[in-house]
Order: sequence, then structure tokens, then C-alpha cells
Amino acid sequence: VTSVNLKPISKGQYLMKSKYYIIITQLILTNLIATTINIPADYATVQEGIDAAQDGDIVLIAQGIYHENLTINKEITLTSAANFDELEENEGWYNDSYIQQTIINGSVNSNPNKRSCLIIRDGDIQPTIKGLTFEGGVGTAMIVGAGCASGLPERSGGGILIYDAYPTINYNRFIDNGISSENERGRKAAKHGGAIAHYEDAEVEFDEDRQNHTDDNRPSRTPPASIDISNNYFEGNSSGNGQDFYSHGYDGAIDVSASVFANI
Repeated sequence: VTSVNLKPISKGQYLMKSKYYIIITQLILTNLIATTINIPADYATVQEGIDAAQDGDIVLIAQGIYHENLTINKEITLTSAANFDELEENEGWYNDSYIQQTIINGSVNSNPNKRSCLIIRDGDIQPTIKGLTFEGGVGTAMIVGAGCASGLPERSGGGILIYDAYPTINYNRFIDNGISSENERGRKAAKHGGAIAHYEDAEVEFDEDRQNHTDDNRPSRTPPASIDISNNYFEGNSSGNGQDFYSHGYDGAIDVSASVFANI
């Protein structure tokens, strides 16, 4: 017979354990209720699917060309239907038909200051972007400099513009971003990051935020030590500084390993 001595626990210990179990339960429930949102079956546009998604959800995009300028401000996965297990063993993964034919084209937008294919912003979020082609994005107007108010807009991030966020970006194609059409040359071409631009700096803000204040209700978090932007394909992108990738203000490591830079 084994005897067990049961020791009483204090109220503080009880509350700590209760809080711990509540957090664990919330994490489990979040994983259980994660939803896959299919585009265009569930929503006609990719942005509508993103807006409907909750943290942890998957927005799965069918093959097609989507003329949109997207914004993500939550921790979701934006992906094509590519089989990523097979791609990991394939050096020519960028020829995959799902990746080549699931296209976000950012060339058309009624807002001239917001013409990146995708903007990922605010709250130190860490979404996942994979298996897509980003093409034709010109970039979004950003104010860079002390005080920001005195700065002039500089177009950045033709394919993807990242601000105060740390996404995982894998198995994507970035084609002909950061380039203006013949009648838009000059100030409307991307100055920083033709394909991807990343900003982590209090002295940087969106030009549109000066007129339209946006609230970020997420608590700030410690930035990760690195960002994974590996296994991507870059071709025909252009900008004054960093035709394929540009980073400003981030002190961590940026992994671009196994990527293909066809225009270098």
C-alpha cells in the first residue's frame, strides 16, 4: 500500500493553475475551430475571405487571376492549393501549376497611394503566405523620416509591403512588381523593395494614415529573432533600392535561402 500526502494549495496557486488551464483550453479550442475559407466558392474576392477569417484560419485560393490589392492584419494562412509536401523535394517548385496560376495582380486600384498586391500590417502579426504569384504591384506610399509629417511619400513594396509584422513567406513567385506603366513613370514606380519591402520603425508611417487614422487593437509583442522568406522566386521586379527585397529598421535575421533571383 502506498500512502500519498496531499498538501493544501494556496488561493494564489489555485488561481495561477486555473488561469493556466484556461489558456491551454483556449489554445486547443482555437485549433479545433480553425476554418478553411475557399475563394471564390465561399467569397467572391480574396479580400472578402480575409475579412471574414479569424486568427488561425486558412484562406484557400483557387486558380485564377485576382485583380486585388489585399490587406492582412490578422494571423491567418493565405495559400493556393499546391501540394507543399511534394514541393519541398522539387528544385523546380516554381513551375508548379497551382503556384503559377493562382495570381494576385495588383496593377489596378482606384487608390493611387495603395497599389501593393498585398499589405501585411500592425500588431507584430505573423501570418503565413505561400504558393501564390504576385505580379504587377506598383507599391504603396510610405512616409519615411523623423517626425514623418515632413517627409515625402515614397512608394514601397510592389508585391508585398510589410509593416510592424513578421510573416512567413514561402513558395511564392514575384513577377514584374515595382514597375509603372509607360504613362505613369517617375514618382509612381516603387522606390524601395520592388517585390517585398519590410518596415519596423517608429519613424515610418503609411501616407494614407495621416488622413485616416487606423486603430491597432492588438497588444504589441516582442519581435521574432528572424523572418522566414525562404524558397521564393523573383523575376523582373524593379525599384530604386532593393529590386527584390528591402528591409528598414529590423535588427533580426532575414532568411531568403533557397530562393531564386532570376534577374540578378
